[in-house]
Amino acid sequence: MPIEESTDVDRFLSEFSLKRDESGLSVFIPGIPSSVDSGGLLLATVRDYYWPILKGDLVVEVVDRPSGEKTTVCADNLSEVITHFADNGELLRKAISDTEHRVGIAREILELKTGGNPNWFAGNEPIMTHTAHGDTRGAVAKDGFSEDNLRRMFSAFDKGQLVGFSFSLRFETVDGKQQVGLVEVYFKKDDYKLTENAQFIRNQIIISRQPSNIPAKNVTCFLIAEDRDMSDYLKEAEEPAHTRWFLNRFNEQRSFTSDWALRFVMDLPAQMYRILSREDEDAGTYENFADDIFSVMEPTGTGSKKKRGQKRKKSEEPDDIPLAKRSPAIRVKRDLEKPGFDLLPAGNIAELFEEEEITFPVVVSVKAAYVSALGKSRSWRDYSKIDFQFGKTIPIEISPKGAAKVISVSENTFTVELLQPEFRVSAKGFDGNRDLLIHPRIIL
Repeated sequence: MPIEESTDVDRFLSEFSLKRDESGLSVFIPGIPSSVDSGGLLLATVRDYYWPILKGDLVVEVVDRPSGEKTTVCADNLSEVITHFADNGELLRKAISDTEHRVGIAREILELKTGGNPNWFAGNEPIMTHTAHGDTRGAVAKDGFSEDNLRRMFSAFDKGQLVGFSFSLRFETVDGKQQVGLVEVYFKKDDYKLTENAQFIRNQIIISRQPSNIPAKNVTCFLIAEDRDMSDYLKEAEEPAHTRWFLNRFNEQRSFTSDWALRFVMDLPAQMYRILSREDEDAGTYENFADDIFSVMEPTGTGSKKKRGQKRKKSEEPDDIPLAKRSPAIRVKRDLEKPGFDLLPAGNIAELFEEEEITFPVVVSVKAAYVSALGKSRSWRDYSKIDFQFGKTIPIEISPKGAAKVISVSENTFTVELLQPEFRVSAKGFDGNRDLLIHPRIIL
């Protein structure tokens, strides 16, 4: 209390009917809107605190002041309380149904690690690498599991059974203390489609808006970090509202020597899903936009489109005949010291353009994105303005003066007009710890 006068304290306790014979926390919130009632508090309880309730670590009592009715929510009756909402909450039916689905899987998780369940794969460690800048990185890959474990996890996942994995992560505090944290991740595939298919839980707190980057809606994922060291480590990245983990916030705290374990935890659901779904085996089907040399002419279609279902006669030639790719005209030079790239002429561009009957100015479009854990194709879809924006966080510079000019900029894309054979178009300032995809294209 901000006051010490015993008379005032006693009157406050009496007004709010506060009685306690043990230590704890009581929060009084004045001016509550009418929309916040006992039903709303119960709904928030089952949606946001079901995990500690199921574990028996939390019991919640909600009293409806007008009627005096008291509802106790605990592990034994949690499903009954949710069912009551499902029967009486038409407007919130989807949210309640999602909660009911998650609670069912959470109960399975609590049972999975008991009795030597073959679907529980414990004691895994990430595959460690180092970037060109000397930063530590960790990842999970299929090579990190034995052939027997791979067969068992694939079979269980495909059959719709719950599978779980634990990973040990080693990190260091700025004062040199070595720590080992434990993080767990669980997956189950079924016909139910969640609005948000992953639930991140740290120290029994649900991180409600952390993205999973799992494209399949019929897969439910739980990532759980209840180990004390792991929980304290992740807490450094957590915003006060417990909704997201942020790399910038983590690094601003300066409590640990590296953010590699945070990056690993944030990417773990997507990386493990790629392994379980065997998406990583189809990596060759992804578009490769990382070529650092591109040519004057690109394959283009010239024929008319056919209607769906219309068959081509055997004697007909294909409608779309790609033009042969010509000699490289412009190259991309990557800069590791100042993370970014330069667009430069490749060889004698003037002679090449003359052979192709192309004259300056020439327009070039460039699109970029950081590599996603789900593969190169998904990287373009997963791009966010938080990553970078050309012309703002990533400046575009041209040399020599007058060699080119920027004609449009939009988020992760820019278009530049080349005015003469000798030019350098530079874009620097990217995150050196992330792999960058670059898709350049000459527009004729």
